[in-house]
Amino acid sequence: MTPTMTPPEPTLPFAPTLPEVLRQPASRFQLKRGPFPDKPDIWSLDILRGNAFRLAHDPARSARDYPGDGFVALSAAAAEHLDKELTMRREKPRMVLLGRHADPLQPLHAVQVEIGQVIEVLAKHGVVSWLHTRGIAMPHLWHVIDEQRAHVRVSVPLLSLDRNIQLAVEPFAPHDELRLKQLSQLRGLQIPIEVHIDPLLPGLTDTAENLLPLLRRVARLGVERVTAGYLVLRPGVKEQMQQALDLPGWAELVLSAYVDGPVLRDGPQPPAQYLSKAKRQRGYANLIALAVGQGLSLQLNSLSNPDFRPPRQPSPVNLARARSLLQTVRHSRVSAVGA
Repeated sequence: MTPTMTPPEPTLPFAPTLPEVLRQPASRFQLKRGPFPDKPDIWSLDILRGNAFRLAHDPARSARDYPGDGFVALSAAAAEHLDKELTMRREKPRMVLLGRHADPLQPLHAVQVEIGQVIEVLAKHGVVSWLHTRGIAMPHLWHVIDEQRAHVRVSVPLLSLDRNIQLAVEPFAPHDELRLKQLSQLRGLQIPIEVHIDPLLPGLTDTAENLLPLLRRVARLGVERVTAGYLVLRPGVKEQMQQALDLPGWAELVLSAYVDGPVLRDGPQPPAQYLSKAKRQRGYANLIALAVGQGLSLQLNSLSNPDFRPPRQPSPVNLARARSLLQTVRHSRVSAVGA
């Protein structure tokens, strides 16, 4: 039996205005390879630009093509185009990440209808939909998730059970209590779930006072592992966080921790500033100790810690090319000596 969601209780001290949905033509090829260098069978799909949740840590809000907080751009007939693309492609991903740049479960009916159709298309082609979301599924999307449960996986980022922190950083997103409730319902459907404590804010949300209540709640769900990553100051994020944290007086606490942090480039992404490796290591060590106490293990978010990744191994094709080039160079040298 498909569960029904209880409408979220009004917890905001103001009435949020939902953005307007703008339909835009979908590109012929929508699937993108990545974002995980060590998992080439996981691709990504973004049919949205804009985010109703107005996250202070969202770098997309500073992008040139961001439609503004009052709008969400949705690719028209995205599921139909995706079906054609997958039919044509010889190589298909094992899993597709939905929501890397814009949350797939925004509280917009048109968005969730299209996401439901995308899930159905991916399942038709034997591909798992990986929903990365802070949002709450509407009843019609729950029906799709239930029907396609063998081809759905959900990961949910959590920030803090402290409502003041969340209102500052993620003002329009559902409270972590509602996200935890949805995780419990998904687990009841036997859908694979993941919990991300992300982003960790140094000095504010990476403390035992903040983490312990969250870890206890996660452990009660029967989750065995959590993924975590510190805030990355991608272009525009520092200014957004400064504005969000100024009023409650947390801006200096959080942002001053990045003064000695490295600026790194991760693949095609623009350079971004990270918390120093030593501070991250200490923070993760503290989190590991707290997690173990609750029977949980910890996995680091590789996208938040590119300097923690092992060196990427070259592909067999690139190795073959390198060997061929080396043999050509050696042959040229031998010929030159013989001459």
